[in-house]
Amino acid sequence: MLLFVNMLFGYAQKGEAIVELDVHNLKIGEQAQLKLSFTYPVESGKYQKIFWPVILDTLSEKVEVLSQSAIDTIYVDSIRPYRFELVKHITITSFEEGAYNIGPFEFYINADSQEVISNVEQLNVSSIEVDTTQNIKDIKPIMQVNYTWIDWIIDHKTEIAVFGIVLILIVLLFYLFNKYYKRKEEVVVVPEVIIPPHELAFKRLDELSSKKLWQNGKEKEYHTELTEILREYLENRYSIKALEQTTDEILYGIRNIGLSEALKEQLRKALLLSDLVKFAKERPLASEHEASYAGIREFIENTKQVQNELTNSNETDQ
Repeated sequence: MLLFVNMLFGYAQKGEAIVELDVHNLKIGEQAQLKLSFTYPVESGKYQKIFWPVILDTLSEKVEVLSQSAIDTIYVDSIRPYRFELVKHITITSFEEGAYNIGPFEFYINADSQEVISNVEQLNVSSIEVDTTQNIKDIKPIMQVNYTWIDWIIDHKTEIAVFGIVLILIVLLFYLFNKYYKRKEEVVVVPEVIIPPHELAFKRLDELSSKKLWQNGKEKEYHTELTEILREYLENRYSIKALEQTTDEILYGIRNIGLSEALKEQLRKALLLSDLVKFAKERPLASEHEASYAGIREFIENTKQVQNELTNSNETDQ
């Protein structure tokens, strides 16, 4: 419990946005890698939404965006106060000579917060030098080759013969099949067996408990599998892409699904403890391991679908 108290009362600080180029001087058409990062501390116990600048297919009139990665989440500090770094990598290029400013970019922590402005990097693009002492040579003329359809048949006579034999055999087999062996087969519809999300989650929780991972010093493996069970349940129960989302994104996604504040807090504690074990190398007490397991099991029990709800949901899908 002391771990969560410290997290809830951490000091809120302003974020920092940084622009980094791997190279600052390019030839026309060459590529540069742009790293755009935003670092911010854990704010006192409430969800924080980071608003990124919108980046389309250009950064400016002369600088084009070739590709951009998804946003990665990195734990910067393993001691309190904890800080997170969000990173995006962007590949850029330019086809016109000149010096171009990359940035500044504007970020926001929550919609109503003060904006955070990044630094500016300069990209210098130079043209390719041309040796003007050499004479310009004409393009060589197109060579004419006389090649008739008879030549093509001669060159491919083996392939044509094989193709003809195979085609004759296929037609013959199709004729014999339709005449002697074709029968109307009865279509048997096998009803789909749907396992409710909570039953699947409880089964996996029982299997995890029997492994005794944290009791044998495998805290990271234990919390990774524990929160994977929770994320899979959220995805199957509420159609949230929880397996692909960060903790912040999950907490943001459940805000309108009708959960009580107590259930939301229970979910937040389990996810944060798992993140600290996996990324900040936290070593929870035995009681915290058990409380996290019990909290997730209780969360699933309190949010599971009853049989009538599950039947109506399946009929709607059909």
